[in-house]
Amino acid sequence: MRELPRLVVRASAPLGPLPTQAPCDADAFEAWRLPDAPSPFGASWREDGTWIVQLGDAARFRFEPGGETVEAIARPGLTDGVLEDQWLRQVLPLVVQAAGTEVLHASAVDTEHGVIAFSGDAGAGKSTLAWSLSRLGAGLWADDALAFASDADEVRTHFLPFRLRLWPDVLEAAGGHKQVAADVEAREPATRPLRAIVFLAPAEAGEDAEQLTPLATGDAFPALLAQAWGLGLQEPEAQRRLVERYLALAGGVRLLTFRRGRDPAACASTARALWAQLPAALAGG
Repeated sequence: MRELPRLVVRASAPLGPLPTQAPCDADAFEAWRLPDAPSPFGASWREDGTWIVQLGDAARFRFEPGGETVEAIARPGLTDGVLEDQWLRQVLPLVVQAAGTEVLHASAVDTEHGVIAFSGDAGAGKSTLAWSLSRLGAGLWADDALAFASDADEVRTHFLPFRLRLWPDVLEAAGGHKQVAADVEAREPATRPLRAIVFLAPAEAGEDAEQLTPLATGDAFPALLAQAWGLGLQEPEAQRRLVERYLALAGGVRLLTFRRGRDPAACASTARALWAQLPAALAGG
């Protein structure tokens, strides 16, 4: 993966409402909505080879794939902290993917076994589990965006700077640690082997919780593809490349599932349960 681009704030100006359809002379338009939300929270489109990403009426980012900088226009009054958060959490993963490195919606920790990633739908507990495992000695590696590439021998993950964010109830259960949201700006080495991806889901009534088990073969590829970051994925060439790379990912790492309880106060015991089962799960067939 090439060197990450720099964010350059060009202006502070009102952006107007978020587009709900492609502007003139634009293609590959996509509006992003949260589940059950009536209005989109963001949109992306392309103009003459330049990607534009707008997040509400807060900020608009422009970049060329593989370029050295990303330009931002922010609305008046938007704080540097909010702009930086949008850049790290929403835009940088898309910039990396547009430049040719795939990005999975996942949090991750670095361990003696390699990097272990946690994926799943919003609210599944990815960030919580990664932070809890860091309290047991693992190194925080990613939050919500995991860059990866496959070669003939293994799948490797590339570190992206991030800002870990936890839900208030998790912070309270953790004893009110106010520094949990601190930025993680660098790790050495900047690339590591990706050993496993664990898909998280809440345990249903009567179901065994906190059991780390192999993901069913038929579920593996669809589960991975559902968590892909990307721009222009409706285009045939982009779809072909995405399928090829995610098939290589599915065949190159251990794919596991972990059903967890719903009590945020149990995050520490949940992490210990997974940590104890991890070596055997990685050694499985």
